[in-house]
Amino acid sequence: FLALAIKAGFTFLGELVDMPVYALKQALRRNYSYFVSGYVLRERIEALLALRAAGYYDQEYGQDLLVAALNGNMYEKGRILYHFIKNGYGGHKDAVKLMDHVQKAVVFKLDSNGKKVFEGLQYSRTAWGGPVLTYEMRSFASILRALYVADPGSEDVQLMVNYLLSHSDKEGWGNTATNVAVLLTLGEILGSRPQTTKDVS
Repeated sequence: FLALAIKAGFTFLGELVDMPVYALKQALRRNYSYFVSGYVLRERIEALLALRAAGYYDQEYGQDLLVAALNGNMYEKGRILYHFIKNGYGGHKDAVKLMDHVQKAVVFKLDSNGKKVFEGLQYSRTAWGGPVLTYEMRSFASILRALYVADPGSEDVQLMVNYLLSHSDKEGWGNTATNVAVLLTLGEILGSRPQTTKDVS
């Protein structure tokens, strides 16, 4: 959040940035043991990507997490895959392998009119929530964001975008964290499309 705010032009006291950066760097140490049980990979990925946003990045560690994500959940896969594709490393052999895992988990079907529609993702988990809140829509948004930057013109990806837009209500898509994940994905999509103007005269 601080990195995005700074990028948007806000300023903060140096220590307000330095202290979180130090804590995140500690989280990447091999001997760090203060993770929530069962969420080590997720927390390491989040720490690495936060450091990347702040201008600190360990490429070797990123490659290690990319390999580890092959055995991770869909949220973790989407987060690290997006990072590699967005930064020009989508052709990395392990990124290609991870993309294959993700694409095989994306399910489409034909509706009653014979029209192709997105049905859902094949998740490794069947229960949501837990000590670190996890929600299906948040995982979906993570995957969609990665797939979109990989192939913005894909018709299948557009079907997934339509699904995302059709599953909001007056509260958005869920809790605050889920709404943030969805809005970041939509921001990625809308921000990459050319601006159009209409003649209203």
